[in-house]
Amino acid sequence: MAIFPTLGSQVIPSWLTNNSDTLLNAGVGLLSGRTPNEQAAGLAQGVGQARQRNKTLEFLRQNNPDLAAAVESGALSGGDAYKLFYQQKLEAQKPRPLSFETLPDGTYGNFDSQTGTFSPIGKAAKAGGMDDYSNRANAAASLGLAPGDPRYQAFVLTGKMPREDAQPLTTTDKKAILEADDAISTNKSAIGLLDQALAINDKANSGWFTGARATAGNNLPDWAVPDALSSPESSAATTEYDNLVQQGALSQLKTIFGGNPTEGERAILLELQASSSKPPEIRKKILQRAKELANNRLMLNQQRADQLRGGDFYKPQGGMSGSGPGPRKTSTGTTWSVE
Repeated sequence: MAIFPTLGSQVIPSWLTNNSDTLLNAGVGLLSGRTPNEQAAGLAQGVGQARQRNKTLEFLRQNNPDLAAAVESGALSGGDAYKLFYQQKLEAQKPRPLSFETLPDGTYGNFDSQTGTFSPIGKAAKAGGMDDYSNRANAAASLGLAPGDPRYQAFVLTGKMPREDAQPLTTTDKKAILEADDAISTNKSAIGLLDQALAINDKANSGWFTGARATAGNNLPDWAVPDALSSPESSAATTEYDNLVQQGALSQLKTIFGGNPTEGERAILLELQASSSKPPEIRKKILQRAKELANNRLMLNQQRADQLRGGDFYKPQGGMSGSGPGPRKTSTGTTWSVE
């Protein structure tokens, strides 16, 4: 029996290339045996393994080139690659965990929770109110509104048409809105300062000569000022408290309450002014009352600004007419009003 089918110069190299694994395994089998019988058995086993590997490799080349490349590079054995191919095949045959979903724009289809992919099937016309930009734009265009029309822009952006009775803001209105916005900003700043003062209230000094003790604790060496008199921490907290309340919140609250504050507002200003030497629990109640009054003014100024912008402030039920100018009470019973 001939070793090569043909002895042509072109056939021999081609046969060697295509059967290199067979020759290699055959050589290993021959070398592994010590007797002629063992060498013959090793040769047969090596040739069989090489043929099996070649069949597996040819199968993978046709069905999964990536696995075939891994086998050829030595990253996977032929057996492991075939097992992996079979596992992937079984996995692909399993029913997918699909759920029917409808997107906000009306597109419906199947969602694969395992892969996180959505496969659209179709798109349904959106029913009900127009709640997205494109639907509102189409509706406005169908009604004859041009994109440059302010009514078109208002409807597309907000879903609402401007009121026919709405009048443009006058200079007085704009000034009033700016003043209300400034008051809101001052309100929020004062409330923030009161919150900071509440945070350090328990650390600050109380009792006689609060400020003098804090000054000594801040400027003299620690050994020169006993902690019972004023510790470094309480000295710093006391100075910070005075800055937050006396220099910050108090002046802003005076601006917020205006030149004619209510009795409750006037009382809280006086209490804040003398709060530094009060016990921590008393200071806390004073700060909380001041914060509540500031919040009341904040809501009032916010309502005023909103009504001015919406054109409702000067209507019979707008402005301050709904609640009246008389005194009102907070949730804790503090009386307040706007004169």
